Amino acid sequence: INAEYGTHFTMKSDQQTDVPKTKEKEEEKVSDTNDLATKSPIASTQKPQTSSFSILNIFLFFLLTVLSSFLLYLVLSVYFPTLLGQQAAKIVRTDARGHTLFTSDELQKYSGDHGGKDGKIYLAIMGRVYDVSSGAKHYGAGGGYTFFTGKDGTRAFVTGDFTPKGLIPNVTGLSGTQMLEIQNWVEKYEKDYIYVGKLIGHFYDEEGRPTKNHK
Repeated sequence: INAEYGTHFTMKSDQQTDVPKTKEKEEEKVSDTNDLATKSPIASTQKPQTSSFSILNIFLFFLLTVLSSFLLYLVLSVYFPTLLGQQAAKIVRTDARGHTLFTSDELQKYSGDHGGKDGKIYLAIMGRVYDVSSGAKHYGAGGGYTFFTGKDGTRAFVTGDFTPKGLIPNVTGLSGTQMLEIQNWVEKYEKDYIYVGKLIGHFYDEEGRPTKNHK
């Protein structure tokens, strides 16, 4: 009996010692499961949600960039137009009747020697400026009357002196017949070409009013 009881007690004691071991194994399994969950590639690849604050920062940055670029463009276009491939704004002067007033330097840009400005060829006679672009074969580069363009060479129309000394607006000393001949030339240009304005200088002042040289 003792032997039996001894055996019985021994079996019980073994079963009691097996209980904590089973609990330890279960705890190890739970901890292993937690480790796998934390180390799972799916969990590691999940991206955090973008906060509304971050989106606001991006929008403000974009807005400031656009405004800065626009302000820079305005400054460059006003003070440094050539950097943007632009031409400075042209100030067109006119008289009381709206006729365009040209300086000698401005009219020179319309000389037929280099094709005129923007394809336009101008000349002046008695201080009146005419667009002779339609007669480019005569007034353009290589034409027979190119020397008249880009200037007022009134005197040369009747003297035949086409040198720089002769291509001048001064008509002092010309005879009445020569002055009538000049007037005929003016009427021809009025008829055949387009009047575009006046030349400031010998015949017209800076306001476009006739000077004492205008007869």
